[in-house]
Amino acid sequence: MPGIDLIYGPMLVGVFFNCILFGVMVMQAFIYFQTYKADLTWIRWFVFYLIIAETVNTCCDMYLIYQPLVQEFGTPAAVTYFPMMLAASPIVTVCVSTPVQIFTAWRISVVSQRKIIAIIICLFALLSFVGAFWVGIQVVTFKLFARKLSFQFNLPGVIWFVASAVADLLITVTLVFSLSARRTGHSLTNISINRIIRLTIQTGLTTLVFAMADLLSFTISPQTAENFVWDFSISKLYTNALLSTLNARVGWSNLNTGDRDPENVLFGDSTTQIGSHPAKNYISNTGARRRNITTGTASETVGSYELQPPGFNGDVNVNITKHTVSDYTPEIHDNAVQGYTQ
Repeated sequence: MPGIDLIYGPMLVGVFFNCILFGVMVMQAFIYFQTYKADLTWIRWFVFYLIIAETVNTCCDMYLIYQPLVQEFGTPAAVTYFPMMLAASPIVTVCVSTPVQIFTAWRISVVSQRKIIAIIICLFALLSFVGAFWVGIQVVTFKLFARKLSFQFNLPGVIWFVASAVADLLITVTLVFSLSARRTGHSLTNISINRIIRLTIQTGLTTLVFAMADLLSFTISPQTAENFVWDFSISKLYTNALLSTLNARVGWSNLNTGDRDPENVLFGDSTTQIGSHPAKNYISNTGARRRNITTGTASETVGSYELQPPGFNGDVNVNITKHTVSDYTPEIHDNAVQGYTQ
């Protein structure tokens, strides 16, 4: 049996990574809830669910390492039996990773209009979910570190890691090809697509690399606990990847320098695609934006906002003109502005 340093050293490092990424996730979640208040309710609840699940995951991992290193310090039980929370860790992890992969599969079906790829991704995500639950059951059943080398114990872990890695690979490759196919002659749209592709590769490859490292260390060195360096932090990578993609929409919107906002090619520009309610107003970064609605026989200036540039300390003038509206035939006139939807 390996020494305590090879058993709990990697676990302790994994818990450190978990806690660091938890702090990053909290900041990203705060930015999301402050910025995207118009997102559909189910998406905001989904993000809230991920926060709760990640909090439970972090608490489980912290107690997992606290039990052998503090409560059972110096006793034979610390190096004989699995920590109690080791059975809960894989289950809580896939309660985060699987929903995120399914959410991303839905996003892929919107972008590519091909549901078969999304279905395949969902199947691999569900297979990893089953494998992780099986791992939790095996930990409770086997109990002893000495039995960790058996094939029966390692099989569900291999299923979990392989299925998760395949799902991540499919997600990254499919998004990159689907987004590349949506390039147009519009330079702003192409810039936006290129930035989304880079973000997709960065986030997708990060989770893929961790999943592969988890699999390799689990199969090559089953007598140690090296895989927990990657395993304990992998759920945080999924949540941070999703939140970074959601929060990046502000940056993509700010790419607009013309008369109209470019289409958000990753989430779409309608409520059925992006998951957001229609915008209520637009705020300019450099000047004013005026939106008038002209009808067939009369006109109504719904709102005329004279906004000064950032840093201006003077007054803000708001002029609102109301007229009787009849024979409603909307025609929208936008004055050029750089801004984003609030």
